[in-house]
Amino acid sequence: ALEVRADALHASDELLRLVGMDREVFEGLGFPGVLESLVHSDDRERVDAAVQVAVESGTSLAYESRLSAPLGERLVRVRGEV
Repeated sequence: ALEVRADALHASDELLRLVGMDREVFEGLGFPGVLESLVHSDDRERVDAAVQVAVESGTSLAYESRLSAPLGERLVRVRGEV
């Protein structure tokens, strides 16, 4: 799960395990950094749009995306609260 707020980005232990990063590094990237460095280039626009809709409307977030993580490419289903 992923929680995106104006001032913070919080990832579940499972998401951190899947991307092979520790919490400090992942959350230190912030959403723009995660989008640029981990989300597959073909998925970035769609993921960014999904997050923006959730932030603007205050709704929950759910999408599938490929992540280009240190442990290799992964297909993930992300659910989160904004």
